[in-house]
Amino acid sequence: MKQIRSSVFETNSSSVHAICITKNSNKYYVPDELHFGFGDFGWSFDKYDDIRTKASYLWTAICSLYVDLESVELIKDKIKDWIKSSYPNTDITFSMPTKDEKWNLLEFEGYIDHADSTREFVDYVMDNPYNLFDYLFDYDSFIATGNDNSEEEVITDSDATETTHNIFWKGQ
Repeated sequence: MKQIRSSVFETNSSSVHAICITKNSNKYYVPDELHFGFGDFGWSFDKYDDIRTKASYLWTAICSLYVDLESVELIKDKIKDWIKSSYPNTDITFSMPTKDEKWNLLEFEGYIDHADSTREFVDYVMDNPYNLFDYLFDYDSFIATGNDNSEEEVITDSDATETTHNIFWKGQ
């Protein structure tokens, strides 16, 4: 076996994502239109700081974590209420999953590799509106994706530190 993660022996590798949410933000950019869609987030080395992709990452994580449509609807309403209460002129839309009749699970066209490890991030963002706003609307907040099958780093110290950002690791 090849050791690819510290102190863990593995036979395959995995995606690694760093969700970096700026601390003490006070410089939001809020668009006139905001769509929470589905995205595909796996192994590629990318950095996303645009609002649309951050909204898609969050929404894909939420729909991956909650398997019942009622819970997803409640979270959707919470996001919409929070944004509308502070930014009433923002038009907010959501892509919605459908229910699989055979398995009674949610189906949607999106993917986060090992999405179950995004729960801490989702819980933090959904704890209060300011966490959500810091994540979505501040350009200093970003998502860095990559994998542990390479020597390439997912993020560098100059991008985010624990002093400047709340960092949530998925897959590390």
